Amino acid sequence: MDNVDYIIIGAGTAGCVLADRLSAGGDRVLLLEAGGTDRRFWIKTPIGYGRTFADPAVNWKYQTLPNPGLNGRSIYWPRGRGDRRLEFHQRAGVLPRDARRLR
Repeated sequence: MDNVDYIIIGAGTAGCVLADRLSAGGDRVLLLEAGGTDRRFWIKTPIGYGRTFADPAVNWKYQTLPNPGLNGRSIYWPRGRGDRRLEFHQRAGVLPRDARRLR
């Protein structure tokens, strides 16, 4: 690890921006991400969200804390593992290239 100045864990939006800014100043940055490749058919297909919804290879499969307002129940909270497309599917239901066509 003597070859890097900073180690950033998580290549989400903030991690990538931080890595870019640090490396632009000449610092050596190691950016680590937990997920694998996004070369999966179901990740690239808008309807594929249903398939990735519970796939531990691409989803952290979080649960919220029990909520008194929900009678003590917790809620399943899918979060993308290494690929932001899962969050995009969850929020928008379409891929960026499809969203551009809908404008």
